Amino acid sequence: MNQRLFSVLYSLFLFFNAAGQCEGTEIAFISTTAQWGEEMGWELYHQTEDDTTLISSFQGEFNGQTTIDILCLEDGCYTLLATDTWGDGWNGGSLAASPLEITDVLDGFDSPFNLNDGSYGYHTFTVGDGACTFVIPGCTDPTALNYVIGATVDDGSCIEIEQLGVTNNSTSALRQYIYYAPQNMQPGAPLVFVLHGYSGSAAGIYGFSGFRAVADEEGFGVVFPQGAEDGGGTNHWNANFNFSNVNDHAFLTQLAEHLQSEHGHDPDCTYSCG
Repeated sequence: MNQRLFSVLYSLFLFFNAAGQCEGTEIAFISTTAQWGEEMGWELYHQTEDDTTLISSFQGEFNGQTTIDILCLEDGCYTLLATDTWGDGWNGGSLAASPLEITDVLDGFDSPFNLNDGSYGYHTFTVGDGACTFVIPGCTDPTALNYVIGATVDDGSCIEIEQLGVTNNSTSALRQYIYYAPQNMQPGAPLVFVLHGYSGSAAGIYGFSGFRAVADEEGFGVVFPQGAEDGGGTNHWNANFNFSNVNDHAFLTQLAEHLQSEHGHDPDCTYSCG
């Protein structure tokens, strides 16, 4: 523990000892925002065999904000739900935790926690000497687009970038796309293509377009195709440009037919936007 942090914690220890006694373990939670600090937040839950109780929460307000919360925690199992309202992680923000009494046991916070990416993630820790088993469902594949930091049980929800072999006259090529379908989507559901802009990407528009939430509400499938690189290495769609010989008409047509066949989408209810 560095000298500055120890001095802060010791001052807080003296103050709270004067204010009242804690029958559990007093822990200082130090939230530090960085870029886009107003997007950073967290909720802390105490888990028992019978219940899950919200203990405390934090929401950032501005960049470079440091907030210290002193919490009196009983021995047991705790789960931190880290959130980011934009969905790109805490952008350098962090949460550190340390007991005010050096002899108290806090297992799982040896270093500050940082939500590196995504709209939410989890961090678990134990107060006291007890043993905890944390069951947190989510996508556990770090290479997936919807990887959940801290998830312990894979729930089959991982979304990957997929490939389709596209034929054009006598040539063939592998093209990429992201497909998303809500749970309990009905047979014959519509299919919506969402195309990124020039220099964009399928992963980018997948993350910020908001179409997954609309698909969940309305019950349709969404596909985010990946544009091919042009001669300068920039992702594009060939809208009859002279400098590109990419056949995007073949790609999008064959992708629609593939998804209609594989997932039961209605060919008469297939749409495109971008």
